[in-house]
Amino acid sequence: MLFKILIVLIFLINNSPSAFKLVDSNDDSVISWNFGSYIRPKNSSVEFDLNFFSPTKPGKYPIIVFLTGLDGLAGGFLYHDFSKKLVHETNAILVCFDTVKPPKLPDKEEKLFAKTLNWALENMNGLFDSKNTPFVIKNKVYPIANDVALMGHSASGHTVVSYLNETCGSIKSLILLDPVDGFDPFGLIKIFITNPPKQLPFVIPTLHIETEYDPVSRSGKIPACAPANVSNSRFYDSLAGPTWSLNFTNYGHADILDDWAIKYVGSTICKTCENNCDYSMYRTNVVKAIGLFYNGINQKNSQFVNALEEPNSSGFFDKSLNVLSKYKYNGYNIL
Repeated sequence: MLFKILIVLIFLINNSPSAFKLVDSNDDSVISWNFGSYIRPKNSSVEFDLNFFSPTKPGKYPIIVFLTGLDGLAGGFLYHDFSKKLVHETNAILVCFDTVKPPKLPDKEEKLFAKTLNWALENMNGLFDSKNTPFVIKNKVYPIANDVALMGHSASGHTVVSYLNETCGSIKSLILLDPVDGFDPFGLIKIFITNPPKQLPFVIPTLHIETEYDPVSRSGKIPACAPANVSNSRFYDSLAGPTWSLNFTNYGHADILDDWAIKYVGSTICKTCENNCDYSMYRTNVVKAIGLFYNGINQKNSQFVNALEEPNSSGFFDKSLNVLSKYKYNGYNIL
């Protein structure tokens, strides 16, 4: 884990901010801005930078809160393409939680995340009507602060699940991207939030996404980014509510990042796609899966839900992909 953190920090220090383009000049339908900064939180109630991706069309929008990889250390700027596509697909406001500070022991990190999330949701309307709010959306775009989905990537899966163990609050659905439990991939510090077959103490519709190369090491010198014994199925087997799980074969743990981030960061620590790789297409299809789940649950659309259960024949996913699916309702009717 420390090796991974060092790699990311070295990369950030040696690359100029101009490499991080947050707003696509060719698409004015989504705008991005920050409350605080990646280096320094805005105030004592916020332990993370809040990186917003918002539709620009006037209206009211639900919220997706995204704790990026390594408990926010892998900042939202690494996920720019994914984030922008996700806003288009779900028609929601995305709020990425980022921090330059290395993750603390899980119990401490969980408290910091909960503190910031609770403050952000309580003050969400004000965040869209402040001096930081872009003029193009101010008094035009409004967040629905009681309609929230929670999403985490990699080690952040531990933190977002820990939050839900305490309270669901306004969280209506959960999205886990390649989730990893424990504290380090070596398994030396055994701090787990999941202990299957014991079920987690909350019931919430959940989408779980994993990749074929999650549990595969890039080399024999460092562990896989998501070792099988501490990731993915450990979460799926512990979830007590209706859950859909998709495995995108041929791709890896960090392939959801922007292309430049895969090249300079992800591929240095995680095994990535090897043959016939189209990372933009992969991200588009991961976003498509999230959209099917998000809109299927919220709109009670059986066609979207069925597409998660039979992805390869649904017509929604790229035909070059082989997506494995499993699901469980656990006695709940989500439609």
